[in-house]
Amino acid sequence: MGLDLKIKKADLDYSVEELKIKGKSFWPFFKVFFFDAQYVNGGTQTSFSVIQKLKFLSSAFFGWFNWLGKVEYLVFSNSDQRKLFEGQNIDKSADYVSLNLPNVLHIELPVFTHSSLKKMKFRRVVSHLPLRILESCYAKLFLRSTPILGQGVVDSLNADFHTNLDALVIARRFYAQYWVMKKLVAWKKPKAVFMVVPYMKSGYVLAAKELNVTVIEMQHGTINKSHFGYANYKKMDAQLYPDYLLSYGNGTQEVFCEGNITFNQNQVIPIGHFYLHLIQQQKMNFPREFQNVVNAEVSISVSLQDDSVGKQIVPFLNEVAKKRPEWLMVFVPRKTGQSEYEKMNLAKNILFLPSLNVYETIKLCHIHTTVFSTCALEAPSIGRPNVLVNIDNKSKEYFSNLLSDMAVTRMVNTVDEFIAEIEKNDFPSEKYIRESNESIIKTGFVQNLNDAFVKMKIQTK
Repeated sequence: MGLDLKIKKADLDYSVEELKIKGKSFWPFFKVFFFDAQYVNGGTQTSFSVIQKLKFLSSAFFGWFNWLGKVEYLVFSNSDQRKLFEGQNIDKSADYVSLNLPNVLHIELPVFTHSSLKKMKFRRVVSHLPLRILESCYAKLFLRSTPILGQGVVDSLNADFHTNLDALVIARRFYAQYWVMKKLVAWKKPKAVFMVVPYMKSGYVLAAKELNVTVIEMQHGTINKSHFGYANYKKMDAQLYPDYLLSYGNGTQEVFCEGNITFNQNQVIPIGHFYLHLIQQQKMNFPREFQNVVNAEVSISVSLQDDSVGKQIVPFLNEVAKKRPEWLMVFVPRKTGQSEYEKMNLAKNILFLPSLNVYETIKLCHIHTTVFSTCALEAPSIGRPNVLVNIDNKSKEYFSNLLSDMAVTRMVNTVDEFIAEIEKNDFPSEKYIRESNESIIKTGFVQNLNDAFVKMKIQTK
């Protein structure tokens, strides 16, 4: 059974609406952890070392002075949304919003640290960590003896789906979010709240909407019918979901049909992708140190992933590199550092170019590959085709309904298939590839977002 059907089965065959803490439904929040525990080895609940916790603690004071002053709009994002552009760290999902609305407070969760305020394009930024610390303290001090309703439903789900997730811990985290956001909204009185990854902040969404504050999601990654943050079929309190979704393209609207109640299609507003808008307009003159990649017979940018499935691409591509030593591959790590990959006895024609971000690397190379990174959606808008490595069927599960033009995106299962697809040398022109991606990532970002502001009755500067 595919993941999309598993999600629908859990929603519709079980009384998940019974899951409540202090009268608040928490199934949409719990569901993210529940399916992530099955889909990704280790799940979303991450444990941190003492050193990492100390780094987090030191980041809590980041931009503390920016908490002061008038606020009309709150923006929640993560530091991993930041990409370097012309010497400044741009939040690829949120910065255009932050820069064009009055009195914005940008609240950023560090992964693992914040970049320098001086290097940010928009600088009224604070750390999300004080709020997370408040949530943790509130949960431990005031929710220790708070029970949940629906434990029997959780037990049945755990047994039938072969998981062992503690719903009480997750429910208390959800309610702590709700309590903290109530206090923040009462203090700052925002007109609207913009969020990246709101399904991980369901308590915030509920609190803001109960206080009649509009909540707007900014798309940050892949949205499809197999994404447990966006596939919701059981009728629940509508205040658990944002009012609007600013999506990359028109195709996202098609996800919210056939009983999926997360958004109705009128709430999904396609605007495009801010950072890709900047990259598309930039004429990049790569320095001499990158000319070996530019001049290579074949150069391949590799968007690595930190989960167990994503890491399986490394030995796969290492074998490709050894079979085709004249090709060059550029690995782009995420949280797992370059030094960890270098321990894997990589072929000499596998490179790391840490001075370039993933989008610049995609633009530098001829072809892009990954397993199921969102970069597969973005690469065609930069004019680069995909050859995706379909490990455990994840590429097809994530992208077969989105990236359907097989001239632009190929999916392979073996090393020999990977090599054969590239050696066909029949990818279409860069112009064709860009235009083929219009339904995934809409062009005309600035005008699209300004039109969206009007529709949502958001007053710009």
